[in-house]
Amino acid sequence: MLATVCGLAGVLDWSSSRGDETVRSLIAELTHRGPNGIHVADYAPLQLAHARLSILDTSDSADQPMVSGDGRYVAVHNGEIYNFLELADELQTRGRTFRTRSDTEVPRVSATLRSRC
Repeated sequence: MLATVCGLAGVLDWSSSRGDETVRSLIAELTHRGPNGIHVADYAPLQLAHARLSILDTSDSADQPMVSGDGRYVAVHNGEIYNFLELADELQTRGRTFRTRSDTEVPRVSATLRSRC
């Protein structure tokens, strides 16, 4: 039995304006991996795409690519963070808030922590 998992694609193209076209053709090849939606985001010169398989948080608010509240960080990921609930609890004790129940949001929110080094 083959497992279905999300698919993702990214293009970083400094030399042309065809990155969006390229990433769309790449993610089209992965639509079978994400039956719950295809999302493409353009952060020229970087384009990211995600074929979503909704498991943990099936709401539209958990769509990827996922952007931080200040727009500085973008997360797209394939997999599962098994201890994301514990990590989210720790981040909430540090004053961080979450918009979803998705494991993808944990690294996005943790990226906003400033190192004390």
